[in-house]
Amino acid sequence: MPSYNTGKYLRETLDTLVNQTYEDWELVVADGGSTDNTLDVLAEYDKKYPGKIVVVSENDEGPYDATHKALRRARGEFVLIFPISDGYVDMNWISECVRTMDENRDVSLVWGIPMDMNEAGEIFEPNYVYAHFLRKDLQKSAGRRRGLAAKEVAKKLDPRKPGDILAFFKKINPGNIKTFFNMLRTKEVPQKREWFEYWLKTGQIFPDANMCVATRVMRECLPQYTPGTREPGDWMGFYFNFNSNGYLAYCIPTPANYGRFHGGQISEKWKKYNDENRLDYYRKLKGIKASYRRSKDGFKFRDRNGNEIKG
Repeated sequence: MPSYNTGKYLRETLDTLVNQTYEDWELVVADGGSTDNTLDVLAEYDKKYPGKIVVVSENDEGPYDATHKALRRARGEFVLIFPISDGYVDMNWISECVRTMDENRDVSLVWGIPMDMNEAGEIFEPNYVYAHFLRKDLQKSAGRRRGLAAKEVAKKLDPRKPGDILAFFKKINPGNIKTFFNMLRTKEVPQKREWFEYWLKTGQIFPDANMCVATRVMRECLPQYTPGTREPGDWMGFYFNFNSNGYLAYCIPTPANYGRFHGGQISEKWKKYNDENRLDYYRKLKGIKASYRRSKDGFKFRDRNGNEIKG
């Protein structure tokens, strides 16, 4: 958990961790030297759950720098990134992730469906990017799902913001067009090798706030932070490295976590940076797709220890 002056949401977030049915967890908090009540809240939970929470509070260069600091201290076999204003909606989530990893030794990442929460704390929808993957018995109507996707596109085509419209059209490519149309209909989640094929077609990314990743693989695939840049993080680089290196993912198609929308989010402050990263991501995706189609030897998939999966 990277943190800095977000004590406002911290108790609610931590409660979704300490109430998990899985108990063999350790929370590593890399705090950037908070001056609000963040450290007091962490000390309160550390007292309630002794030995479970590790806090390092010192100046850092933002959440990505902090994420790497925490990742270097992680001791578990698997790691989850735990945003300080978000939380889990499924109290069995970590148990389900560990069970899935134990049953599928070839899998390096498990992910679920993220839910959207407003600033008042009301969970109102599955995130529109992933709603079509939600288990059918948990879904709302197809018409509602189409409405969610159409509403998000309409936001980007606001005539009062011509700069946003231009940026939207600059980002259009075959991958995200396919992703959009896939969002309009219910779909079984492609798993493992089938996910790789789906990723090549669409560029679909994972929801980072609920994904459970083999720690060794996370360290290998997450691009390093460049000191002095204060950049918010190249998660697009992680998604690309994970898939292009042949690691396999598995989705549990159930609500896993909530993401809270609130003012001052990193995505707002670093919009240009994120847009450039996204364009670079799709350029690299196009390149590996061409390479994959030309390959005579076939693509090599790897288990979470880095060993090639035969057959």
